[in-house]
Amino acid sequence: MTIENGSQENTVTEDLENPLLTEHEKVDELEKGAEKGSIGMVLLSIAVATCGSFEFGLCVGYSAPTQPAIREDLHLSLAEYSVFGSIVAIGAMVGAITSGKISDSIGRKWAMRLSAGCCIVGWLAIYCSMLMIVIGVSTAYLLGTLITWRSLALTSKCQCFQII
Repeated sequence: MTIENGSQENTVTEDLENPLLTEHEKVDELEKGAEKGSIGMVLLSIAVATCGSFEFGLCVGYSAPTQPAIREDLHLSLAEYSVFGSIVAIGAMVGAITSGKISDSIGRKWAMRLSAGCCIVGWLAIYCSMLMIVIGVSTAYLLGTLITWRSLALTSKCQCFQII
């Protein structure tokens, strides 16, 4: 398509040579960007969000290297251990279904905080469980050096009655 009028041709050429944003508009855009936040805050937000993925990887990979010790300590068969290892996958399915509704109702930030709180409680439960096992074995060993085995058995059963 040719342009018949010479003045229109000059206008088109000038439009192609002019920048889309003038210097004044560029400064205004930079000021608006500074008001919205800095790149550092964006990077920090991304780092925090990816910590959730890292935590999920820790949960999924936790049971693999510890399988022999967990099976031995808890006296689990292979089938029972398989259930133990798949609990994370079951939790991930439930979490996938409920996370959208939770995020809509309380917001993304609070949903992430709730998720992190659940992870903290879970890891502390595992830690405290193992810690209590070690304390129990140590207490039984120390008491076993001081009292007879029958007395130790009765003493150990007192904890069972205390739980009830």
